[in-house]
Amino acid sequence: MKKLAALLFVGVIIGQANAQTVTVTLSDGTNTITPILNEPVPGLTAYPGRHSFDARTGGAFADQDTRNISSSYDGTVVNYAIDSGWQEVNNGGWTPQVVDGWLRVGSDGIGSQQNNVSWDEQYGGGYTSAVHSFQIRISEGDPTANDKADGFGWKYVNSDLHGTTGAMYTAGEEPNLAGSLGVGFDIWNNGDMDNNATTSVSLHYDGALLKTVDLQSEVSPAFSLETGQPIDVTVAVTIPEPGSMSIMLLGMLGMVGMVRRKLRA
Repeated sequence: MKKLAALLFVGVIIGQANAQTVTVTLSDGTNTITPILNEPVPGLTAYPGRHSFDARTGGAFADQDTRNISSSYDGTVVNYAIDSGWQEVNNGGWTPQVVDGWLRVGSDGIGSQQNNVSWDEQYGGGYTSAVHSFQIRISEGDPTANDKADGFGWKYVNSDLHGTTGAMYTAGEEPNLAGSLGVGFDIWNNGDMDNNATTSVSLHYDGALLKTVDLQSEVSPAFSLETGQPIDVTVAVTIPEPGSMSIMLLGMLGMVGMVRRKLRA
C-alpha cells in the first residue's frame, strides 16, 4: 500500500505594512474638519526639513499671518520662534515682520506680493511619525467670493536638497518644491487648478499637486479660511519603518488519496 498522498500549496504575498500618509486638520475654535485624511503620498520619506511659509497677493490682497509653529517627531517636540531663526524674501512692498504677536508674511492693502519666510533646520534626526502644528490667520472676507487673494502656503523644506538655511519661495498657495511636502490655503478661484473653489486646501509633494479639497462644498460643515481669527492647523505624517513589511500566507492542504497495489507472487 502506498500510504502518503498529501498536497500542500502555500502562497506568500509580501508588501509594505503601511503606506506613507498625510492627514491635515483645521480648527477655528468652533468647528474642526479633516479635509485630507490618511492621504497616500508615494515616495515620501522621513527627510530632515524646516518650516517655510509663502504669501501671495494680486489685484486683491489679505493679511496672511502665522504663529505657534512646532513639530513633534515621535514625541520629540521642537518649537519655532516667530521673531528669530528665519530668513525672508519680499517682492511687492511688504517685508515679513512680527505684528501684534503674529508673523505677518503678506499684508492687506498691497498687491502683487510674493513673500516667504523659512526657518533654519532645527531637527535632523529620523522619525516614523511627525506632527507639524501652526496657526494661520487671514483677513476676514467672503469665502464664496473672489474678494481676498491669493493665499497662504506652508511647506516642510527638504534640507538635504535645499540646504539647512535660507529663504525658499514657491508660488504662494501652491507650495510645489522638489522633495518637499506642502499644504496650500487658497482664497481665490483659480479655475480648473483648484476645482473652481474660492476657498480650498491642497496637498503637495515633490513639486506636484496631489489633492485639492473645496472647503465650501466638499466638507461638512463648510469652512472659511477668511475669518480674521486664528485657525489651528496640524499636518500629521506617517512613515513606515525601513524594511517594515506585511506577510500574507495563502495555503491549501488536503489528502489526495491512498493507492492500494496488489503484489504478485
